[in-house]
Amino acid sequence: MSKYSGKPSIVNRSNSELYSKLSNIDAMRERFDQIPEEVKAKAGQLRFEDERLIIVTPQVGEIAFAIKERKEPERVVYSAEKSPIPLDLVVDLKEVTADSTQVTASIEVDLPMMLRPLVGPQMQMAADKLGELISQLNA
Repeated sequence: MSKYSGKPSIVNRSNSELYSKLSNIDAMRERFDQIPEEVKAKAGQLRFEDERLIIVTPQVGEIAFAIKERKEPERVVYSAEKSPIPLDLVVDLKEVTADSTQVTASIEVDLPMMLRPLVGPQMQMAADKLGELISQLNA
């Protein structure tokens, strides 16, 4: 399994507050609707349906993610459904102070060795964008 981690960012919210938002797809949808359009455009096509987060990419098409694991208050894992390869979006939360949290977004994917050089840079870029989006969702 390959892991691609975005840059950690500090969000001025408590660890428990961020966890509550990220572990609830409906809460994420509400917050996403409030993000400025220019930030949404950077994130790419993203929508929420039936307790799922759906990402649309030109290379793959639609990928639906559902919450696979919740470890309060430090980790939420979203797993791709019906994906040809195992793919998880992982959000790790670490309390910095009572009112700030370090957020690190990662993509864990089971890529064949020969595809890693071709797909790896795109996965890293996606992990970076995911981290940016999460910091905007909860800012």
